[in-house]
Amino acid sequence: EIMLQAWLNISNDAYDADTGVDKNRKDNLVNLTGSVPAVHALALLCLAVGAASIFLANNAAPSNIVIKIAATGFALGYMYQCPPFRFSYLGLGEPMTFVAFGPLAVLASYFSLAPTYTPLALLASLPVAFTVTSMIFASHFPQVDDDRKHGKRGPVVRLGIDRAATVYPWAVIV
Repeated sequence: EIMLQAWLNISNDAYDADTGVDKNRKDNLVNLTGSVPAVHALALLCLAVGAASIFLANNAAPSNIVIKIAATGFALGYMYQCPPFRFSYLGLGEPMTFVAFGPLAVLASYFSLAPTYTPLALLASLPVAFTVTSMIFASHFPQVDDDRKHGKRGPVVRLGIDRAATVYPWAVIV
């Protein structure tokens, strides 16, 4: 799953280069390397390694459940950032992150280790979901001007900095 996360982060840099939203970010891989194709190639390598690890983990699980969960997570990740969807630009990135990095990631890991479902596995995913979603929320504060300029309507753009700053601590507490 770490390699799938790497695919998501690295390819996000490449796709955001298409819109110019990360032009001013010094930590964007396209800005660091100067090459969108090289960043895409690295992302695809991470995706291939991640997919292979999912197939191996699936061997321990019944009815290909790990592959099904991972495929759902992959689809959410793709729709989050890639054309023609770019749901993160519509303000849907945080709910998608919540589902993908909470229930889907934890349940895929759980099913690769235990063949039966328990509601506790879903319950255990919620702190992870809230933590990762809070981190994504916070990442919008320093780039709010570029996000607004390039049509990326994340929560800080939608709420404005002052209201988002009021909402953010509640997102962390939950």
